[in-house]
Amino acid sequence: MRNGQSQYGRLGNRAIGQGTSLSGPTSGRSQCLRALFQAQPGIRQQMIVSAYTAGDISLGKAAELMGVSHEEMKDILVESRAEVHLGPRTTKEVLQDAANA
Repeated sequence: MRNGQSQYGRLGNRAIGQGTSLSGPTSGRSQCLRALFQAQPGIRQQMIVSAYTAGDISLGKAAELMGVSHEEMKDILVESRAEVHLGPRTTKEVLQDAANA
């Protein structure tokens, strides 16, 4: 589930963000996701936590998408029982972090 795709497809990069455009080929998907997020607000958080846990987005990106600080995002991750990555442990993780930033 790497290469820019989480278990939710390319959502982690396009449709989760607050500034999603409603024009173009993904407009139907964007509208559906926006409606889903309004009907069930917890889904958005679950998707962002999942994308972070899968390594598809960084802590900073997760915080940005949630509209919270880094510290608040860490709290959300702990509450969600997700492992908080406190920094890359391998060269591969450094490169992945750079690609996700």
